[in-house]
Amino acid sequence: MDIGVFRAIESVLLRNELDGKKIDMPFIAVCGPPRSGTTLTFQLVTQTIDGMLISNLHYLFYRTPLVGYWLSKWITRPYISNYRSDFGFIAGLNGPAQAHQFWRYWCDQHLIETEPKPDNARLQRFIKVMNAIYRIDRRPFLAGFLAHAFYIDELASLFDKCLIIRVKRDSLTSAHSMLMGMRTKDGTYVEIPSAIPKEYRSGPGKTPYERVARQTFFINRRLDELQARHSDIFFEADYYKSCRSPRRFAKRLVNSLSKRGFSFNCRTEVKIPESFRTRRVTRDQDEDTHKIAVALDALVEKYGMIRE
Repeated sequence: MDIGVFRAIESVLLRNELDGKKIDMPFIAVCGPPRSGTTLTFQLVTQTIDGMLISNLHYLFYRTPLVGYWLSKWITRPYISNYRSDFGFIAGLNGPAQAHQFWRYWCDQHLIETEPKPDNARLQRFIKVMNAIYRIDRRPFLAGFLAHAFYIDELASLFDKCLIIRVKRDSLTSAHSMLMGMRTKDGTYVEIPSAIPKEYRSGPGKTPYERVARQTFFINRRLDELQARHSDIFFEADYYKSCRSPRRFAKRLVNSLSKRGFSFNCRTEVKIPESFRTRRVTRDQDEDTHKIAVALDALVEKYGMIRE
């Protein structure tokens, strides 16, 4: 898309906006390994907190977020979740997007873990744009980009106030769910766009079982490291407990945000379900789970235990 006209419009809208070093808009992000329940948790967050999010329509204008904000505000209604998704994709113009191109363009944050080196001029414009949106909107920014698990240092320095919701689910079930998503009808495996830690391709991982084990293990390990550095901005959400009582999760989240000094409103026009069904696999359930469990055991033996 030729963004020239949209960039010109946005520049006019920003003409009175001052430069800043940080984004004033409070930031709430959901993080965790793929298939750990991050999308469901993110949907619960969007139904609990009245926040600004990058919808599928807004995402089309990811290089001009202020224009995208106004268009999505005029065209779409507030998002009400049916708690359905397809590997992180939530349908509908107002459905929340992971927005990986948005984060790559502005902050150099990628699905495949790399050292971010954002362009300084672009980053300064991003701060100005997001502050302009916050000046109008006054709501926290809700995000569910899986790869935020790699970039919490950068997010903590970019946003004046942030909360990282870490979703915790047992690694075996998460890895097995990822494996089932990769498997085709003819029994072969395909790569699915997802968050990939730097260790994913740096060691032995020739079989699909080893690959999903490494992906899940090292994302959890990275989150362990980052949580140790930024314990004050983390909020843990056990996937199974959240599914057994989503309303209790919502209450805990609201209380935690209030104690941390976040400014927000709760949504009152939606009703959170009483519970969601869950499944958990065991290591000896079948050949697939056994092979993944063996691969996870090897990683624990080599690198140590992780928190999950």
